Amino acid sequence: MKYNFDQINDRKLNYSAKYDELKLKYGKDDLIPMWIADMDFKTAKPIIDSIINRAEQGIFGYVSRPDSYFESACEWYKKKHEWNLKSEWMSHSHGLEMNDQQLKNFMNNKVKVAFGLWYGKESEGYIRMNVACPRSVVEQALIRLKTAIDKL
Repeated sequence: MKYNFDQINDRKLNYSAKYDELKLKYGKDDLIPMWIADMDFKTAKPIIDSIINRAEQGIFGYVSRPDSYFESACEWYKKKHEWNLKSEWMSHSHGLEMNDQQLKNFMNNKVKVAFGLWYGKESEGYIRMNVACPRSVVEQALIRLKTAIDKL
């Protein structure tokens, strides 16, 4: 599938925090907004079609994760990173249900890994993990995280 990454899509006035909050956060709105992890690319047509299909079903409850969900993740990691993951290593979680202070204490005192916790008040309970370091460091951090979560 071809995709046009050069197409300009005007995201102003569509409730985009990236643009709508520029003036609030920086005092002016004529800046190039590179302060937030957001993108201006239009979503690919197969993804839009899948979302429309799901929406037309009219039921919006929690969904299960069939084996194919985890198998496709394994295939993607194999193709993109040459990682041989096994689907039985994976599970889905809705989160640890901790506020920022609890999460910070958990990460610092139980996991012993310093993660970024500063997304702003709207994103309490989320962490940021920098993977721009040697794989061995990332692996050790993930092992510590898994070990600490298993003890909860």
